[in-house]
Parts: sequence; structure tokens; C-alpha cells
Amino acid sequence: MVRQFGTHFHFFAALSEISPNYASDYGDLYSFLIENFCRNGMLDSSIETFIHMCKLGVPVSPYVLSRMLTFLVDSNRVHVILDLYGEVCKALRGQYFCVYEFVMVALLNKGKVETGLDFHSAVIERGFVVDIVACNKILKLLCKESQIGVGEDFFNALIMGGPEPNVVTFSTMINAYCKDGKLEEAIKLYKVMIEKGVSPDLVVYSILVDGLFKAGKLEEGLRLFSRH
Repeated sequence: MVRQFGTHFHFFAALSEISPNYASDYGDLYSFLIENFCRNGMLDSSIETFIHMCKLGVPVSPYVLSRMLTFLVDSNRVHVILDLYGEVCKALRGQYFCVYEFVMVALLNKGKVETGLDFHSAVIERGFVVDIVACNKILKLLCKESQIGVGEDFFNALIMGGPEPNVVTFSTMINAYCKDGKLEEAIKLYKVMIEKGVSPDLVVYSILVDGLFKAGKLEEGLRLFSRH
């Protein structure tokens, strides 16, 4: 149905003449347009509609934005997401929807791991705030999928560029090392954790004790813990 408007339709102008209060009255209609433009392969029109909504202060639902972001990921247009990132976050302010986490998970589910790492770095470089809680979820997803090497790359990206890892970040990576039989790496990371002033919790100790016990090195672990 939306194809009748063409790529340069004047629907916005028509709405502005119909009602001076369309910013609040036409939110559902604009959202309908965005989703249907996406479904019909008219991503540029959906983006134009979204930008127009933002300028007018028309509320955008998380569902509609998630659809647009999904289509952008599927069409390998992550650079567009980065260009719109600030506006998307602003449009979703006060709503329980993390743009960063949604895009990262979508990329990883598509097997676009390197693109995901690049997206993370680009978001940080552009000065946007990223929640470490969301990063912890991404790290856990990577390690769960037996991509410990990629998990290491992501963890190192957090160490180098932020957001600053917390105890959950460290425990997730330490657990991945222990499960992969890389006990020495787990112990090294535990020491890094201490050096950075991140206090281990019971989860960290339980993970390491379990790993050391299974490797027959429990006494070595107890000596290590006694020094900290």
C-alpha cells in the first residue's frame, strides 16, 4: 500500500495541513509507515519518516524502532544505525529498550561478530554512553557460544576503551577460561582484577575454587587467595 506514495511522497506536508496537533495525533500512523516501508524494502523512506518524527517530537514505539533496526542490520547498513544512534536513543529515553544491546545481539545472532566488535568501538569512539550491564550480557553470550577468542577480544576492548569492567565482567571471563580448561589464564585475569581494584565476590571465588579443584590445584589456589 505504501508504494503508491513513491520514494518522494508528500505525506508529511498533507498531515501538517490537516491538523496543527498531528505531533500527538499521528504517532501510530507514522509508526505504521516506518514498519511498512521496511517491509517493502524502502529503508530510506523509513529512515526519512523516523527523522521527521524526531523533529516533530512524535513518540516512536520501541517495537517500531526495533523493526527498523533489524532491517538495517539485515541489509548490512550498520553505518546508518551509527549515524542515527543519538536520535534513536533520544527517542527511546525513559523506555526500557537498550539500542546498543539490541543491535549487538542482532549482529551476533547473524554471525556478524567482527561487525559487532566494530560497532561497539564506533559507539564508544563517538562518545555515547554504554552501560556495562549490557556489555556483560554480550560477553556472556559470546562465551556461551564457545567463542572464547572473540570474548577475549571484546573483554580487551572494554579494558582499553570502556565501559570499565566490573566484578560481573571479570567473573564471566574467568568462568569462560575455567570451562575451557585455561586455568592459568583465569588466574592471570584474577590478578588483573585485583590490580585494577575490583573486589572479587563469592561468585569469583567459587568459580576459581571449582576450577582449581578439578585440576588438582586447590592448595595452589588457597595460597593465591591468602595473598589477597
